[in-house]
Amino acid sequence: KSRFGAVDALVGARLRMIHEWCAQTAIPSVLALATDKVQSSCLRNNLTFAELLGGFGRLESTVPFRSANNLTLNLHGLRTRFVSKEDLDLRPTGRAPMRPLLLRALAPRPEDGDFISRAMRDHPLEAVLTLEPWYTRFRKELIDALRCQEHEMFDYPAQLLIAVSTADENPIGALQELSHPHALPGPFQTGHYDPNLSKMFVLVHDSCRDSDVDAERVLREVCATPGFNTAKLLIINGLPEESCNREQEKLWGAAGEDGADDLALTRHADMQEVVSRLLGEAGPPPCPVRGCCLSPEDISGLRDFTALVIQQGVIPSMERRIATLNQIVGKARRGVRNTIRSLFRAPKEDGSTTLTNLVQTNVKVRYPHHRIESQMRLLADTAFIVGDYDLAISTYKLAREDYRNDRTLMHLSGANEMVYICAFALGLPKRDLETARQNASEVHLRHAEESGGSPAVPTLAMRLQSRFMFWVYDICTKETVAALKAAPSLEEADVSPSEACTIAADSMVRASGRDETLIGAVFMELAADAFALNGQHRKRALHLTLAGNLYHACVPRPKDATPQPTYAAPTADPATFAAAMNLHAVRCYAAVASRYAVSMEDKSNSPESSAGWGCIQDQVHLTLARDLVGMARPEIALHYYLRLVGRGGQKSDMQERFLKDLLRICRTQESDVLAAIPSTATDEDLLSMFCDPSAEASNPNGKAAGAPPATLEIEGLPLPLVQGDAKVEFEFAEDDDLLSILNRGDVDVGEEKQWAALQKELNEDIAEALRTAEDTAVPSILGSRFPRSRASQPKVQWGALFEPVAIKFTFFNPMDIPVRVSDLQLIAEPPGAADTDSRPDEPMSSFDPGYSFHAPAFPTDE
Repeated sequence: KSRFGAVDALVGARLRMIHEWCAQTAIPSVLALATDKVQSSCLRNNLTFAELLGGFGRLESTVPFRSANNLTLNLHGLRTRFVSKEDLDLRPTGRAPMRPLLLRALAPRPEDGDFISRAMRDHPLEAVLTLEPWYTRFRKELIDALRCQEHEMFDYPAQLLIAVSTADENPIGALQELSHPHALPGPFQTGHYDPNLSKMFVLVHDSCRDSDVDAERVLREVCATPGFNTAKLLIINGLPEESCNREQEKLWGAAGEDGADDLALTRHADMQEVVSRLLGEAGPPPCPVRGCCLSPEDISGLRDFTALVIQQGVIPSMERRIATLNQIVGKARRGVRNTIRSLFRAPKEDGSTTLTNLVQTNVKVRYPHHRIESQMRLLADTAFIVGDYDLAISTYKLAREDYRNDRTLMHLSGANEMVYICAFALGLPKRDLETARQNASEVHLRHAEESGGSPAVPTLAMRLQSRFMFWVYDICTKETVAALKAAPSLEEADVSPSEACTIAADSMVRASGRDETLIGAVFMELAADAFALNGQHRKRALHLTLAGNLYHACVPRPKDATPQPTYAAPTADPATFAAAMNLHAVRCYAAVASRYAVSMEDKSNSPESSAGWGCIQDQVHLTLARDLVGMARPEIALHYYLRLVGRGGQKSDMQERFLKDLLRICRTQESDVLAAIPSTATDEDLLSMFCDPSAEASNPNGKAAGAPPATLEIEGLPLPLVQGDAKVEFEFAEDDDLLSILNRGDVDVGEEKQWAALQKELNEDIAEALRTAEDTAVPSILGSRFPRSRASQPKVQWGALFEPVAIKFTFFNPMDIPVRVSDLQLIAEPPGAADTDSRPDEPMSSFDPGYSFHAPAFPTDE
């Protein structure tokens, strides 16, 4: 028994995924046309007429559906989408019109929560299993923008619902006007959709504003008119404005005063213009809560009415559609005779034929609705919507052959992708599923290449390919995701590389460079998630870093950008979009910062421990530092700059740039930098401060936050130093070269025989000292001890005044700061001096301008 019920986990995951996908893309729709007065009455509840009915568009009961060949399907929880005329109009898919919509969907909102903290603290697999709200919005926006394309029939309405108000001057005339084909949306005018729809009529009565109208009388008059005898009455706005319900049930998404604008953000641009015009005429709603003027009786009436529309309108209409189209397709394409005839079918160049309806002079699609190719696609899409996947996949394959003969790549790619999805829904073998995926991917790629687009100028073919890549990712990762969800915990889950996740990751990486940068950034994140499902966490970190880079490239940064707030409302302000993209980049880098964290000590002791990751680590720290400065968090940015300059290994010009940025922060934002940050702060500590600006770090100096120190002391700055335990080596000249070296200067060094006599005398003194003190270790300025064995005793070398001495030591300069030799001071102590406290006369050597060499004093018998 899995979390999906008493069925196998993988089968349950597949059915659940198809159900969720259909809920977003392939569900029955009802076209709702309404007069301005109906819209004005509905807008008192902050909803249009279609949005008002959409809150009740789900049937909780199980409904039987009769499909082709007398197959009965049980539809449980059937959802129906109510759309307005503007929702069915084609939307532009170019870069200029779609980019603001996609950026608005990605812009973080307060209801999204602290997604940076989640990305930083959660298990890598937890981020994969949890869909972020911004990702859901982005994906929905892309799918909605590609609706009603000429190669698909998913959005062809099953029912036409016409609504007029009881307060209209001529309700019957309004019904006749809206029933005319010219009132239908654009796809009906171009020949894409058949205008002969099943119609339902409703009278909407506003109880408050139209209380003086006799709604029952108007209903009787309408029902007495031929063609409108089945009209219904719908009563709304049972609550007056002064006593509106501010605690209305959340039937329309995130209802409430804080989320009142969410529906406005998802409306079509033309619909939003209509709403603005009507609100300007009738005034604003009494309160921002959706459904605020609906009484309990209104809610019950709306629920019953929508159930009536679905049960008596939508379902019978779709049953008739499948039965009729199945007979037409069977006569035209099925059977041995039609199969042989299709082999010799000549390609059709266009879809222009004589029509018998309004659209006969305005055909703008390749396959009008009366053509068999369009009818096959409509039959397949309808069968897919109701869950008859066997009928759907067989019909898609029939239509695919016609599209291939006609060389219509857009229609062919659409049919291939639906064959792939149906194969997944039916649970076909992996070999058949992979073949279907490859066929769809190849046609999509060929269509995108022949469209002549580029990431800077994306075409419709590229947008369709991007939509298909979302489905590829879902299908390829479903098995691993289902296994992880069924596991007791993520730590106990068996994460092993799978071929499907590898395909998903490779597909996302390739797709990230085909569409515009914004979509490429999301695809790169999906590739990182696929690598995480494969257990390849380093690859996940690498691709999350690349995703962060792509987010930065989405919106150009102004040279002197002002700091932006952490969370910004989705507006059309380019600066707000830039701040939102920077925030997404920070989220990506925050999720991988610890993966590339290599301490300075580990790098110095074990260089191979950071080999290959230093450049990526620098990129992460640099981007985090710059973004945090732009987000008015310089105290955290300072810490990342310290990591940059402390790691070393960069080119001199890069290191100089890092130091200049660090100093500029200290000079220009000193008051903010003085906020104490522990030098041992981890990435989690730093980003916790970013996510919770009110949290103050402890002051390492013990000073109060209100009393900043007079001098800015940056703790943990890796200044140049000489390693304390390093050995300092002195190198003197050989005896034979000593006089020649000294004679180069202006010093009178005397004759060579005098030097030889002096050295002989000193050597005899040393020998005598060794005989009298065998157990005494004699210190030497050479940094070694004389051995007691005369055989192994080295030749003693003495230095002279003004003699040049070469000094070797280890100098540690992690920030690559230029250091002059004249700025160094070396203080040396002979070995063993610390152990001979009883001999205070032992000399100390110090290199300074007044330094002079003195012979060491050795102990004697006295």
